[in-house]
Amino acid sequence: MFCYNLCANNSTNFNSRHSCCGWSKTNYGCGWYCCPNCCNFSTLAANNLPSPIPTVNTNIAYFTNPSATSIATQTAIPVNLSKQIGSAITSSGTGVLLQPGVYKVDYSLTGTSQTTGPSTVGLQLNGTTLPQFSQTQQVTAAGDQYNIAANGLVTVSDDNSILNLENLGANSQDFSNVNLVVQKVS
Repeated sequence: MFCYNLCANNSTNFNSRHSCCGWSKTNYGCGWYCCPNCCNFSTLAANNLPSPIPTVNTNIAYFTNPSATSIATQTAIPVNLSKQIGSAITSSGTGVLLQPGVYKVDYSLTGTSQTTGPSTVGLQLNGTTLPQFSQTQQVTAAGDQYNIAANGLVTVSDDNSILNLENLGANSQDFSNVNLVVQKVS
């Protein structure tokens, strides 16, 4: 009712050829809207109004791990499927099981290095490191915490591909607040 009332009471919102009627371009977040008392649907095509909004892809999965200790170098940081919408993205046990397509991937975590030097975390797809997701922090004292985050697109070509978040550094590490979000975009 809010959308209709706003439409009826604010004629400046309209892209109109008539005094009261037309289509609201934004309707204050309510989408395209036609005043029910004055809209003639036969003029829809004639006015070249937009087609309906396409369906949003609903394949998304959220993986977490509150605490992963003593993860050796070149080893997957285990994540657990916490929330899933759709069926295109599932758990592989310690990582993410994906089918062919393009995926938007975001991750963040807190690391604690057991030694000084560079600490590197990144993603691997079927055992191959994805360079655009590798992040390094210089640790000046053992036990110092650091935060790492990265995001980007991953193209998957093979059925049943495995995406893992990996400790790519030269030392064993502890990780906490591990978050990994994967959304299929095509």
